[in-house]
Amino acid sequence: MTPASSIIAPGKGRSMAVVQLLAVLLCLSMNLMDGFDLLAMSFTAPAVAAEWTIAPDRLGLLFSAGLAGMAAGALALSPLADIIGRRRTILLCLVFVASGMIGAGMSHSFAQLSAARIVTGIGVGAIISSTGAMVYEFASDRYRGLAMGAMAVCFPAGATLGGGVALLLIDGFGWRGVFLAGGAATAVLIPLVALYLPESPSFLAQTGHAADAERARDMLARMERPLPIAARPAERQSFAGKIAEIVGPGLRRSSLALGGLFLLVMLSFYFIINWAPKLVTMLGATGRDGIAAGLYLNIGGMAGGLIAGLAISRYGLSRVTQVAVGAMGLAVGWFGIAASAGGAILISSALGLGFTMFATMASIYMLLAAAFPPRVRVTAAGLIATAGRVGSVLGPLVGGSLLAAGLTPELICILLAVPALMAAMLVRLSPPLGE
Repeated sequence: MTPASSIIAPGKGRSMAVVQLLAVLLCLSMNLMDGFDLLAMSFTAPAVAAEWTIAPDRLGLLFSAGLAGMAAGALALSPLADIIGRRRTILLCLVFVASGMIGAGMSHSFAQLSAARIVTGIGVGAIISSTGAMVYEFASDRYRGLAMGAMAVCFPAGATLGGGVALLLIDGFGWRGVFLAGGAATAVLIPLVALYLPESPSFLAQTGHAADAERARDMLARMERPLPIAARPAERQSFAGKIAEIVGPGLRRSSLALGGLFLLVMLSFYFIINWAPKLVTMLGATGRDGIAAGLYLNIGGMAGGLIAGLAISRYGLSRVTQVAVGAMGLAVGWFGIAASAGGAILISSALGLGFTMFATMASIYMLLAAAFPPRVRVTAAGLIATAGRVGSVLGPLVGGSLLAAGLTPELICILLAVPALMAAMLVRLSPPLGE
């Protein structure tokens, strides 16, 4: 796979202008809240299971409800970002997320909570594709790897915040308070994005409208990055045309390889993200120890995402991706063994697992943005993320089913390390990725 040429001049060595920093920071803030919102179910799972007497396989359905919503959002809403713009799509997604979180906080049945998690997932699924494209398109070449790494870091940071909020709120307000707090915080982002998030100049320059091209030129002038002659307004591409380009001869190999990569990685990733606290408690630890293990996992993830972003600039995207994905597979298998030991061994294994998981996230999401041109970037990201969502839905479901079948947590972790190891082999056997 080769990176798509950007319509924005590279501007190598340049620092980022205020408009670039503002756009990146707002996108990072949204990804922070996505981590909180999506993983609220993981941190509240023990309390929900206790209140409603939910078996592990039914709890897996609750985990997968949000992930199924993410698949639907990535498939149905992500293409809007290449049609009506990144900014408008992000605003729509924030409404979905806030509504779903508040609905979860007001639910009084398994069905109501499942429906609310689906609504939340729809918003999160599409917003990740859009904010990832925005960060890639606004960041300068010099800081793009770091910015994409920060995107990956904000997800575990939000999850860490969610774990802290869960510890503070569950005792006083119950598990519903966690969802209501997340919904309120997400709602606050809506006016901020409406007022301060600019539309991507990459999108504006390819709409086919002279007025949009002029807006792109003005914005790029503020960023001291001239619009190349090749980026003059072109004929507007239909949705069907975008799909045809993504699966056509020029991009087909990239699309298939990335689809397989995302499916395999997300299967292992979301098994751990959702089941880690519960697995720890099943091995004899307390519920608070389970939440603490989830927190350590996400603390390690914050370091992993940033270091991967820096390493990409030095060692190349393909090489870093291969190492990160392979290390993640090994770490997933080791976690099931180490979790039973408890103490420092559990903490170190959770930190290492989080490091490799979010180093992988930083790598594959930058890979996804680099592989496609701006005119189809978010549509392609949504389609490929949908393949990933299949894996993300299967991960928690398979984990719950294996637990219900009586397999030990240690054996389950070893089995669900296999998809990540297969993904590392896929990167190894593919043409150079994103180089």
